Amino acid sequence: MKSIVLITNILTPYRATFYSQYFNACQKYGIKFHVLCMAETEPERNWYYNEYSSTFTTLMKGKTFNVFGIMTHYNPQTLDYIKNLSPDILLMAGSYMFLSNWIAIFRKNTLHCPIIYWNESHKNSIRTYNNLSLKIRELIRKVIFKRIDGFWYGGKMSLDFVKDYAAQDAKFYFMPNLIDNTLYETVSKVSEEERYEIKQSLQITNDKIVFICPARLTFVKGIHTFMDLLYKASNKKKCTILIPGDGDMENSLKEKAKKLTLDCRFLGYKVQSEMINLYKAADIFLMPSLSDPNPLTCIEALWCGLPLLVSTHVGNYPEVIKPGLNGFVFDYNKPDEAIQKIETIIAKPKEWRDSAKKISKEIAENTYNPKTVIDNSIKQFIQDWDTRKK
Repeated sequence: MKSIVLITNILTPYRATFYSQYFNACQKYGIKFHVLCMAETEPERNWYYNEYSSTFTTLMKGKTFNVFGIMTHYNPQTLDYIKNLSPDILLMAGSYMFLSNWIAIFRKNTLHCPIIYWNESHKNSIRTYNNLSLKIRELIRKVIFKRIDGFWYGGKMSLDFVKDYAAQDAKFYFMPNLIDNTLYETVSKVSEEERYEIKQSLQITNDKIVFICPARLTFVKGIHTFMDLLYKASNKKKCTILIPGDGDMENSLKEKAKKLTLDCRFLGYKVQSEMINLYKAADIFLMPSLSDPNPLTCIEALWCGLPLLVSTHVGNYPEVIKPGLNGFVFDYNKPDEAIQKIETIIAKPKEWRDSAKKISKEIAENTYNPKTVIDNSIKQFIQDWDTRKK
């Protein structure tokens, strides 16, 4: 029986769902699937291993620490854990800066299987590391990526990024973030009556255009920068922004919203069931990030049937948005144009949003259907195995 092993940093709710979907699909093809985790949790994360563990997951013994301001995981027995599972393919998620990934990469000759790295990085991120950290990361990336046999990529931007570093004979496989779409499809079917009731419970009048911006309240999520643009929009008073999430910038963002007289509702961390209700109240999805590799929330928005407004720093924007049809992409380097796009999407009538809903749902079905994407992924691996036999 063939075996696929995935090594990652921590279990998160959205990836736990994906791993379950992948496990079930592998069983259908008679393939074993197992997930190795480097740590129970990470700083500034609200997720813990025991909440999302399963029969096909293992928490490795190890420790987490910082080197030159870069967080890393070190599990000294990484090779033993992997070898005990006898993988035919080793999938690697999380940062290439994790020492445990290095152990597998630099000793891959002892594993006797190809390594596929799940890349989500792209070139259009505003880097927040200091110059020394950036130089270290660039050097390590050049060395590490040449040693990897193939890559899962989340979209065009992540593919372009990884091709600059990959070996000439590396293989590339499309694997975006995926969700349990059945949970979010209910949002697109919400009645006007239910939607009105939810807005009332949030003390939002029915004439307001409601943005939803699910994000950690940190610098890279760009909420503070977006506020400056929104403040200059002529119709800013017509909108309310729901912001479920927490983080170290919460107090400063609240103060800024108050100073600029923007209607921003900071709702704190919300679990999935609470998020579903908030999506039902929303007219438009907002992701104003300064750096975001492959945000899952954009895919949630598509399945919810929402129009999207995102920055050019959002790594999956080429896949999730058809400009003008189901949303807009704005560039912080072109502020006047960005403000115009904000004004435009606020002013769009309900008829446009209804049309955008259909387009968002079509994109979700065609590009982010979990069953189709996972099935194709496994079939590609089976085809590769058959080719190697020949």
